[in-house]
Amino acid sequence: GLAWVTLAWTLILMPEGVRRIFAGRGHTRRAELMGPVAGFCTAAATAICWAGLAYDWSRGNGTSWLVLIGTVLLTVGGVAWLVRRLLERR
Repeated sequence: GLAWVTLAWTLILMPEGVRRIFAGRGHTRRAELMGPVAGFCTAAATAICWAGLAYDWSRGNGTSWLVLIGTVLLTVGGVAWLVRRLLERR
């Protein structure tokens, strides 16, 4: 089966790794461009986590509390980030 938690963590960690590689090689402009990519990938990872939890629940499988807490924290962090960005624009 699909290891959806592994996919989600890969989406979160991969842009940061690529950003550090670009920064280490002196490509500062490319490293700066990874910020929006990281935000999009984190949002996608949150959606994958919720979809994976819903799929497991629909099949009657148990819930990993670590995954559930991580998913909730990703969601709360995303909402806090969005509110902060909206308040900065005012």
